[in-house]
Amino acid sequence: DGNAIFVGIDRSTQLKTLVKAYCDHHSVDLNSVTFWFDGNQLQGDHSPAEQLHMNDGDEIDAIFYDPSAFVKLKVSLNFKGKVCS
Repeated sequence: DGNAIFVGIDRSTQLKTLVKAYCDHHSVDLNSVTFWFDGNQLQGDHSPAEQLHMNDGDEIDAIFYDPSAFVKLKVSLNFKGKVCS
């Protein structure tokens, strides 16, 4: 998919770090998008491994309030120390 981006984060990093990095990178207002994994809306204080039991390569859906806009985030949990895109 041309809208997919790949982001690497540490397994214990809170998702608010990933969400903020995504919104900053794409100049998107944080209040105009929600993030979902496995049918559940993500909370910023959750971490990929501890609360969500995500695995390397799992995808997070970014759902915009504009129904014509939809992208997927592919998360790599092998990266240590910082968020990258």
